[in-house]
Amino acid sequence: MILIYPLVPHRIEFFIDEHYEEEEQQLRKEIETQRQMALDAAGGDKRKMDFVERRDCYIPDVKNFVFDIDVQKRTPKGELIVRPEKTADQLAEIEFQN
Repeated sequence: MILIYPLVPHRIEFFIDEHYEEEEQQLRKEIETQRQMALDAAGGDKRKMDFVERRDCYIPDVKNFVFDIDVQKRTPKGELIVRPEKTADQLAEIEFQN
């Protein structure tokens, strides 16, 4: 039997659940502020504006903790269900998301 431990302790998970909406609103305000500053720096011309939300507003090099858990499923008779191998496109998409 393999035990899987959560990446976030329960007390932090509850804190995140309670404060998610206000934190998201605060992040949206910060993004709009950054966008407006970039627009002002470009003289009000959106075509000359140098603003990339991911680059300018988010912390760089934060690890994405999305991963596949190797789960072995079995039929009611106990026979192992074989999962198909991931294609190169699926693996590339996973790498792109990270």
